[in-house]
Amino acid sequence: MKPSIYNSYIPLDEGISFIYNAFSDKTVIFRQEMPEDKSELLSLPIESTLYTNLVDSGCIVDESVDELQNLKDAILEADNNVSSYTLIVNPTLNCNFKCWYCYESHITNSMMSDETVDALIMFTGDLIKSNNDLKDLNLSFFGGEPFIGYSKVVKKLLTRISGICSQKDVRFSTHFTTNGYLINEDRAEFLKDYDCSFQITLDGHRLQHDNTRSTKDGKGSYDQILRNIMLLTSKGMNVLVRINCTVDNIDSIQGILEDLNMIPEYCKKRISFDFQRVWQDSNKDPDGLHGREFSNKIYIMLERFINKGFAASSVLFMKGFRNSCYADKINQMTVNYDGGVYKCTARDFNEKNRLGRLCNDGTVLWDRMHPDKRYEAKFSDPNCHRCRIAPLCGGGCSQMSFDRPHSDSCPMGYSESQKDDMVLSRFKHIHIDIPKYLKI
Repeated sequence: MKPSIYNSYIPLDEGISFIYNAFSDKTVIFRQEMPEDKSELLSLPIESTLYTNLVDSGCIVDESVDELQNLKDAILEADNNVSSYTLIVNPTLNCNFKCWYCYESHITNSMMSDETVDALIMFTGDLIKSNNDLKDLNLSFFGGEPFIGYSKVVKKLLTRISGICSQKDVRFSTHFTTNGYLINEDRAEFLKDYDCSFQITLDGHRLQHDNTRSTKDGKGSYDQILRNIMLLTSKGMNVLVRINCTVDNIDSIQGILEDLNMIPEYCKKRISFDFQRVWQDSNKDPDGLHGREFSNKIYIMLERFINKGFAASSVLFMKGFRNSCYADKINQMTVNYDGGVYKCTARDFNEKNRLGRLCNDGTVLWDRMHPDKRYEAKFSDPNCHRCRIAPLCGGGCSQMSFDRPHSDSCPMGYSESQKDDMVLSRFKHIHIDIPKYLKI
């Protein structure tokens, strides 16, 4: 037997520590002095509860186990699921807001043409006919602001592609990444029949949000977006509220909870929250994205939301390789309004990043790089192969791996203390109701 290479040993309080295994995503509370030489854990009595827990949690593994290969196999299995397909569509790159942190170059008057809409429908029909293993198709709208293209693009794609899926007994679902401002009663009534879910962003409470996210005529948007979140949930649709956190707005987020706390229970259960730190804001933090002080503030807010009956999560409590980026999936494609084909939506939709083009006959012409090259790049850095948090981080997504040359240091720039903070955050997320006497 041997200690797992994916163990982290973290002190909690005097005489109390825990061992976290990033591959199994399990922890073992250690209520005695942690040995400096971790191999001494192998000397524990085999019949002891502690030794049994260490084995069951993957913190101690058989000598013959190739943990790195097991992780590589697990990553491949997670990303190569052929039973589902995600088609992301940008009806437009135009937007009714201009948020300071937005990385996209908005293009006024951009709109997907009828020819490209028809090509998308043909692509989807051919995809379903040629893939007998396909059980689920998700049509996801992105942008720009996708509701700017609601009448011209969204409604046509929804009705036609859902019809194709119905004929072939493929489950159809829809998702919108939207600022939520342009939703109204008629649109919500139409969308409720298409298994729709939404991600809608808030930038702090009313004042902080409106300072960041006002309309082009200077009108605040917080109240309208909140009303639309209530509207969607009242019609049976789920909304993930992404809260973009910064040093300036983190303390105001309590106000969002107070605004939503009194809504009916059947609406509340359809709203979940995801706390995401704005990456430009984290650049000003000497401890980076996972700085302990800021992470603790997010954890406090998250706990308050959970205590009020909402589901809540955060990128700071990393989910690991089993929930890898959508663009890492082999069965995923992003089509821009102009027919350009991409994988990642977190890069500019321009010629440099374009991988191919959707032709009018519904076929895809790869004109720069086949996605296979991205998959080969993922988790290819030798530094990741010997890292204790590799199952949590995965060396970053395939886009990052492809963009970044290998070096002698962590490709994500994490120090050992930052890794400890990430593990502690994950531990807190797993044990959200852990007894307070542990003082984490």
